[in-house]
Amino acid sequence: MKYMKNLILALSLMSFGAVAEDAKINFHKEIEILVVNGEEVNGGFGHQDSVVVPKGENQLLLRIAKVIRLDGQKTKFESKTLLITFNVLNDSYKIEPPIKIKNGEQANKYNEKPSIVLTSESSTVNYRLDIVTGSGKSLFRNYEKDVQKYNNKGGIASLSSAKKLSIEDQEDLKNYFLNMDKNNQKEFLDWASEIYKK
Repeated sequence: MKYMKNLILALSLMSFGAVAEDAKINFHKEIEILVVNGEEVNGGFGHQDSVVVPKGENQLLLRIAKVIRLDGQKTKFESKTLLITFNVLNDSYKIEPPIKIKNGEQANKYNEKPSIVLTSESSTVNYRLDIVTGSGKSLFRNYEKDVQKYNNKGGIASLSSAKKLSIEDQEDLKNYFLNMDKNNQKEFLDWASEIYKK
C-alpha cells in the first residue's frame, strides 16, 4: 500500500508539475466543500471556511447546504453535488451561492439549473461545472470515488491532466512500475484493472 501511495503521489506530480505558490479559497457559510483535488474534506460533510490550494488547475466538489422552510417546517436542504474546475492564478478566491434559497420552491428551482459564483479580486472567474451523481444517500456516499469515476469518464469538469499523460509521463510511470517488486506490481495491476472497468 505504501508503494501505491507513492505511485499516486508520483502521478500527481507528473500531472500538476511543481508549484511554488498557494492560494486561498474562501467559502460562503452555505457552501459545503466535499472534495478538494481528489481528497475528501471534513469526512464529506460540514462547513469549512476556506482551503489552501496550489496555483494551477484545481477541482472542487461542493454543494449548497442550509436550513429552509418546507411545508411550514424547518428542514435541511442539500443541493446536488457540483464539480467545478478552474485555473487558480491569484492569491485569494471566494465561492458563494448565486441566489438566496429560503424555501422548497427556490430549492427546486436552484437544483434544476445549479451554479455558483466564483470571484477573485472582485472579478468573476470562469470555471467548468457539472453535476456529479453517486450511489447511496449523502451520509454514505464515497465522494472521492464519485470524483475519480467522473474524471475517468472525461466529463466537462474533468481535470485536463486526468485526460492524457504526456509521453514523458508515460515513460516515467513505466519505469516506476518496473522498479516495483512483484507483489507491488500485482497490487498496482489489480488497482488499474478495477479503475479501467469503471
